[in-house]
Amino acid sequence: MTSKISVEEAFADTPTFRNQLKASENSVNNVDVIIKKIVHTTSSLCDISRSYAEKHTTLLTDLEEYLKMPAACDSESLSTIPVLLQALQEIEGHRAYLHRHFKDVFVDSLMKFQHDDIGSLKKLSREYQQLSNQHETVLARYMAKKPGSPVEEGTAEVEEARKLLHRKSVEYSVKLNAFQEKRQFEIPEQTVSLVCAQMTFFHQAYDVLRDLDHSVKMMTSTFQHSRSEFEKISTTSEIEKFLEGTTPAIYNPISKELPPPMHRMVPEVIKGGFLFKKGSGKMRTVWNRRYFELKEDGKLHYYSDTKEDSQTTLDLRICMVRESPADRKYCFEIVSPSKQHILQAESEAEMNQWITLLKAAISGAIIHMATASTPNPRISVAAAEQTSRELIKQLREIPGNEKCAECGSTEAIEWCSTNLGILFCLKCSGPHRGLGRHVSKVRSLVLDTMDAETMALMKELGNSKVNALFEYSSVEDIQKPKPDSDT
Repeated sequence: MTSKISVEEAFADTPTFRNQLKASENSVNNVDVIIKKIVHTTSSLCDISRSYAEKHTTLLTDLEEYLKMPAACDSESLSTIPVLLQALQEIEGHRAYLHRHFKDVFVDSLMKFQHDDIGSLKKLSREYQQLSNQHETVLARYMAKKPGSPVEEGTAEVEEARKLLHRKSVEYSVKLNAFQEKRQFEIPEQTVSLVCAQMTFFHQAYDVLRDLDHSVKMMTSTFQHSRSEFEKISTTSEIEKFLEGTTPAIYNPISKELPPPMHRMVPEVIKGGFLFKKGSGKMRTVWNRRYFELKEDGKLHYYSDTKEDSQTTLDLRICMVRESPADRKYCFEIVSPSKQHILQAESEAEMNQWITLLKAAISGAIIHMATASTPNPRISVAAAEQTSRELIKQLREIPGNEKCAECGSTEAIEWCSTNLGILFCLKCSGPHRGLGRHVSKVRSLVLDTMDAETMALMKELGNSKVNALFEYSSVEDIQKPKPDSDT
């Protein structure tokens, strides 16, 4: 069954919302194709009566194909339709009079449904795509302005483009949902009308159709009731319901009012939204608009396009977040040992919210990692010594770990900081303990055990990467301690 579009996500324009739009559009196109096949087949029956038997079989095949589509046979009343089609295959005799009525009782109704409903949806699709492209162009031009330029410059254009896109996306989504509801009875109802026409014009088929009279009447009543209920629904009021509560401020990129939260009902997502990400092109700088999701497990995901399966994941436990002195406004950066990600929000309020939530997520992930592991008291002494020797050997093979991260000593490198990911000597372990566990969690490679998650973090970092990060902006006249320095 084609899932109903979540109109609440129209403003956020999430990948899920785009995928739902795409699935519904594909359904509309498939219905359009099948209707064209049915109309073509029925017209052929009108024009070539002598080949009616062959065309009649093709028509029934097309109708059966429609009934196999998702959401076409959910109603109990529709389950009798295949029986009716089977009855039509048993009808024999003169069909010339019936063929003259095919166009009036069947073809015209389908073509009207195709022209009025599907045609209007295709027009809305073109308008929606045009406004989406226009919004992307206007927003890209606005976001490319240099720092120091007047903040009001171009905001009116962005506000208008964003408002038009939001309203059009809501209108398009509501009408797609309405189409999915209507298509469940529109074509089956015409099929029943075709059966009724055959009952009227074929006395010889009466005995075949007589047993279906009650079912036909019941289904006709059901479809009329469905149509009556559908006509009571006002798509205009539904559009107004979803737009209710929106204020002009949420369309304005310089407003301090943050956009409305997502309604995806995904509890593990702390925040989601679009950010501009600075590319790493060698010839010129490229800023790409990407969708980011911060989750409770301390990981940040972003999508390279609107597909949810095309995502990249950043482990925030080994990253730091700070404002970035980029050549654009509202920029901040996520720095990992191997890469620097420069991101741009659409407003200062949104930038501050992202930084606050990212820092909180990093702290929470580190605290969870620090408290997740507990020593195993039942491990034998021999096994513990063997594990310690293997651990020290593996960690010392990492670049920079052959010497102390602080003083550079190569002796007794048997201590580490599990949250910083560095190794140091016994002499430097004392000052690290004095910093407190909230700054550096000191562990012995020989006496303590280490869980797989912490071990993976230690292997991912190392003295060289961590020192390169922390000493990147250090003052030149500050000297690091040496092996012979006082504690």
